[in-house]
Amino acid sequence: MARSGGRWRDLPARLGDHYAVKRRYYRWIEMGVLDLMLEALAGEADLEGLMIDSTIVRAHQHAAGARKQKGGKCSGSGPVSRRIEHKIHAAGDAMGNPVRLIASPGQRNDIAFAHDLVDGFEAGATLADKGYDADHFCEAIAQTGAEVVIPPKRNRKA
Repeated sequence: MARSGGRWRDLPARLGDHYAVKRRYYRWIEMGVLDLMLEALAGEADLEGLMIDSTIVRAHQHAAGARKQKGGKCSGSGPVSRRIEHKIHAAGDAMGNPVRLIASPGQRNDIAFAHDLVDGFEAGATLADKGYDADHFCEAIAQTGAEVVIPPKRNRKA
């Protein structure tokens, strides 16, 4: 899916008709089913460790508004074209199950949503990468009694 730009028609055939899968997905969002699934996972989470990270998701050029022109080229698909990028910030339990997902614009940094990812969880330890190394975030984790497992950035003295 990452290679193809996340097009619905590229879903594996074993999942059924991609139109039906897409309809179901959007209906589940409207009805709050996806939120209930994440709440259920979070309620039974193994919070011995809470892992957080984020990743960038790039939309296919046609999702960004590109249109075919004569000659088969897409408007806005050149080297200076604007891409639609989003970032998904995720928190997972010790078993790797997602317990919280937050979507944001792609240019936002990881630390901007860090507090929202861990808020309300009482984990034994919180694991993250260097992008989450900030005094205010580490202190907030330590106040919950969790061990902070975040490697320091290169510029950190202590």
